[in-house]
Amino acid sequence: MNRFAKLARFSMKNLQHRCYVTSNTRTVDLRSDTLTRPSAEMRRAMFAAEVGDDVYKEDETVNELERLAAQLFGMEKALFVPTGTMGNLLCLMSHCYGRGEELIIGSNQHVYLYEQGHFMRLAGIGARVLPNEPDGTIKLESIKQNIRNASDFHQSETKLICLENTHMNCGGIPLTNDYLNQVGQLARENGLQLHIDGARVFNAAVATNQPLSDILVEANSVSMCLSKGLGCPIGSVIGGSEELMNKAIRIRKSLGGGIRQAGFLAAAGLYALEHGHIWIQRDHSNARMLAEGIQELKFHDLIKVDLSKVKTNLVFTETPPGKSYEIQDRLIEKGILSIAFSDTKLRFVLHHDVGESDVHYALDKLNEVLQEMS
Repeated sequence: MNRFAKLARFSMKNLQHRCYVTSNTRTVDLRSDTLTRPSAEMRRAMFAAEVGDDVYKEDETVNELERLAAQLFGMEKALFVPTGTMGNLLCLMSHCYGRGEELIIGSNQHVYLYEQGHFMRLAGIGARVLPNEPDGTIKLESIKQNIRNASDFHQSETKLICLENTHMNCGGIPLTNDYLNQVGQLARENGLQLHIDGARVFNAAVATNQPLSDILVEANSVSMCLSKGLGCPIGSVIGGSEELMNKAIRIRKSLGGGIRQAGFLAAAGLYALEHGHIWIQRDHSNARMLAEGIQELKFHDLIKVDLSKVKTNLVFTETPPGKSYEIQDRLIEKGILSIAFSDTKLRFVLHHDVGESDVHYALDKLNEVLQEMS
């Protein structure tokens, strides 16, 4: 009788964790890039870190990370925070400092869908929710038509536009500089600020072969995750003006986000910012290999990929209604973990713990599943 090991799997359909993999099965975990584990080199950097009390700004390793991040962002100041969710919240609260103010956000963005509406719940910030296009953008005309100023006291005043780059739900597609420049100009013309949820903005920089500062030139703030593709165990970095970050420091304290001897964690971030482009480029190549391999299996009646949308480390596949869950569950039995985002969408995420041989193995097992279903 087989022994079973329970592994967490997030099902977007029923919001439950349920996954069983035979203990003897080789596992290739393609659920998320949050699953990355620190490399041996990163662990050594963490072990050797100098630490102090970061709440008193006496941790030199944290200070160095924040200086480097600010430089990469092209912004005045940066701040190390425990999570990307907190990072986004701090930026939104710092921009919309008065309760009852409003932001414009896409209906398919992570901040709106997957962070419990924290800016509404905790800060009293309203949301003007507009449709995201398939490439992750929001139509400029739609943004313009939904900006509300203080001249009408019946309405909330718009203070902020929030975008996501890369856009996870739209396949990890980087927003174009042309679009970002147009949104930035629109924001300036209307006295608004622009926040970028840049959980995977480092992926955008690698994919488009340009500095982060060029991507963020129109942004007034950004939140970048260190614990996704960059491979750190914990943490995000936010950036903005010195005034904005000073507000964020104060709010971070009220949310319990101040960490004392955080240098061990910041050392991982420093290592990732200096070396992460190497493995992120590899992740993108492996994602492309997986996507092309799925198409070459030629079971297009069961699963297919739009290769034009595979730009970074995310591979979203389309299936007939209901088949995404069946394929997901059959793959689990063979040790391949993925996430069904809907009854027609199955996601695979490449990260530095997944190599070329893992991609080939996953394709072999997917081929077996599709043959069984045919």
